[in-house]
Amino acid sequence: MGPNLYITMERDPKLKSPCNMLFKYAGDTNLAVPEITYVTLSDKFLHINEWANHNKMIINESKTKEIVFRRPSPKRLYMFPSVDGIELVDNVKLLGVILQNNFSLEIHVTYVHLVDMQSEYFSKEA
Repeated sequence: MGPNLYITMERDPKLKSPCNMLFKYAGDTNLAVPEITYVTLSDKFLHINEWANHNKMIINESKTKEIVFRRPSPKRLYMFPSVDGIELVDNVKLLGVILQNNFSLEIHVTYVHLVDMQSEYFSKEA
């Protein structure tokens, strides 16, 4: 099953817009969509779902998140999710790095510092 699944995952779904980018690592797939595009995010997500169904794969929608990156500003605007049933979040963890929607690294730095302090504490205990 391994080689067959690898070949299926390597065959990217054909994107509906040439300005989109697809990033894959192991079992994770990330779709980057620019602000200005002629295809809605809902249509793009539906297209990827159809590709997954055709290849007998299931997208775990409970793990699927949407994040909208924007310039930092004092105003906080409320946005609605673009795809029904998909959670709109302020930060995501991608390959061990926590990305925030305002391009800040504050949460990631805090997390790395906490992990470092915990490992230091446990190494002293041993």
